[in-house]
Amino acid sequence: MTLGTAFIFLANSEKLKGRVVDFFSAFGRVPFFYYILHLYLIHLIAIFFAELSGFGWQTMILEEWVNDSAALKGFGYSLWIVYAVWIGVIILLYPICKKFDNYKQNNKDKWWLSYL
Repeated sequence: MTLGTAFIFLANSEKLKGRVVDFFSAFGRVPFFYYILHLYLIHLIAIFFAELSGFGWQTMILEEWVNDSAALKGFGYSLWIVYAVWIGVIILLYPICKKFDNYKQNNKDKWWLSYL
């Protein structure tokens, strides 16, 4: 159901233009670059919020991988904060992705850029 709707939307939105389309196209032209950046940024934000909430950044790093995450029981925030962080990450990474996209478009002779 959701894939069918998404495919219909993609087929009919191919010729759209405007600022919103340009905004999302910046991420679409550098997907792997965005993926790597957002993973590291979200982990840093999670460490910051763990420290802020009293769990400690050491607990976030060590307990998450070594143990069963029992020390992180109760860690988390409400959904509106998660959405705010998500929107903040997108807004924060947009200029970086846009600059890299411009660099990628102006340096097509560098074959390795196509992998990022």
